[in-house]
Amino acid sequence: MLRNCIRDNELHSVVTLAGYKDNLYKYIKRADLFVGSSYTEGCSNAVFESVIVGTPVITTRCSGMEEILGDDEYGMIVENNEDALYDGLSSLLLNRGKYEYYRRNAAETKKLRDMRKDVSAIENLLDSLTGPNVQPQISSFESEDSQG
Repeated sequence: MLRNCIRDNELHSVVTLAGYKDNLYKYIKRADLFVGSSYTEGCSNAVFESVIVGTPVITTRCSGMEEILGDDEYGMIVENNEDALYDGLSSLLLNRGKYEYYRRNAAETKKLRDMRKDVSAIENLLDSLTGPNVQPQISSFESEDSQG
């Protein structure tokens, strides 16, 4: 379906379907724009990674986007429908100043990089305390209470 759309609209010179890749950073970094068009989403790693490598982002409003992109600081969040996404994309592509603003801010996301380092440090600390594959134990108090 996507291949047909690309062919029918003669977009093959500007759209590439790269298929599955292990390391997306080099592709995301070279992209002009990352579009997150999810109806629902947790905290999107793809949006987070796009900001970290300095690629401007436009995404639909769903869970976690304000936390990642701030208040219009690192990317554009639009309402979660096709018209809003189209309008946002048009606005961003036609307004070079806004595009450059997001590119510059995304490239300077020391706060996000530090947050990622902090999360990694906390994960490493927890792994060192519990081991990476340790499952939580049922408290002995629960088993004593059930015996009555």
